[in-house]
Amino acid sequence: VRGYTHYPAPVSPGVLSLVPANVREMAMILTARETDCHFIRNVHAAFDRQSGLSEELVSNLSDKRELRPLSAENSSVVNYGRELFCTRKVNQANYDPDNITEAPLPI
Repeated sequence: VRGYTHYPAPVSPGVLSLVPANVREMAMILTARETDCHFIRNVHAAFDRQSGLSEELVSNLSDKRELRPLSAENSSVVNYGRELFCTRKVNQANYDPDNITEAPLPI
């Protein structure tokens, strides 16, 4: 997600992120949704709202309901996540390096 000028924010002790809290939480809700992980969902429930995500969006993602038109930022997170979880790969349009701010850590 290009163009962020935010300062690093703590994600957990000793870990900083340039990705805004609302984008991180959107990714976490989507991960919980696509993997049916209630643990992630429950742990992040309070953070979702604190990060500025709307109650409707959080509920629709959590309950696997249809998503209303999303902002470009939220839409890119949803498209990337759904493609990754459904196909285990991401096409070039969704992986456009101009839209990536942090590379995933190698496993």
